[in-house]
Amino acid sequence: MGALNVSDKTLRKYFTFLNKLDDSSKTKLIDRLKKSLSNPGKNAPSISEIYGCWEEPISAEDQIKEIHNARIDRPSELNFE
Repeated sequence: MGALNVSDKTLRKYFTFLNKLDDSSKTKLIDRLKKSLSNPGKNAPSISEIYGCWEEPISAEDQIKEIHNARIDRPSELNFE
C-alpha cells in the first residue's frame, strides 16, 4: 500500500498544532519522522486499519431488510395531551 497523501490545508493545520510544542518534543518528532523516511512502508497501515472495514456473514441486502424490520412505526401526528 502506498503512502497516505495529505493536502496542503491539512498540513498547515498540523503545523499550527505542532508548532506549539516545546523544542525537545519537536526534536523527537523530527527524529521519528526521519526514521520513517529511511524505512518506508515498514509501518504503513493496512487498508482495513484506515477505513475500518469488516466482514459480515450476512449479505448487504439481508442487513438492509434487518434495519427496515427493526423500524418502529409512529403515528404521523403526535398527541401531547
